[in-house]
Amino acid sequence: MDMKSFFKESAIPVENVKYAASERFLDAAGTPLEWELRPLTSEEFEAILDKAKKKVPSPDNPRNLLVVTDNAKVRDEMLKASVVYPNLKAEDLQDSWGSVGEIATLRAMLLPGEVNELVNVIQQISGFEVGMDEKIKTVKN
Repeated sequence: MDMKSFFKESAIPVENVKYAASERFLDAAGTPLEWELRPLTSEEFEAILDKAKKKVPSPDNPRNLLVVTDNAKVRDEMLKASVVYPNLKAEDLQDSWGSVGEIATLRAMLLPGEVNELVNVIQQISGFEVGMDEKIKTVKN
């Protein structure tokens, strides 16, 4: 086997995908608008996990601290890192929804089930689950 097959330049590039996160945002033709999502790198995901760790008292002995991962924070950080479009940082979008910050805007825009499905798609495109839904389309530049 040729080791060069494992070199970076031999790897198939990971591309952004488009996904209709909600049936409530439609274009002029009545087609659901697509969001652009960016797959997370291993390095980014490790940083997200590190950021979400916190120390809590042990139930057995409150003087001992346990390191736990805040799963809600992991989810929120994954969403912030992956959603490219719409730009959740845009002031005019936040003003429109009466929200401050990316996650507050996302939660204002989407229903809870839609947010959950968006997280599932981000996990899929980041390699956590095999077999992407047919709703996901590779972005061609």
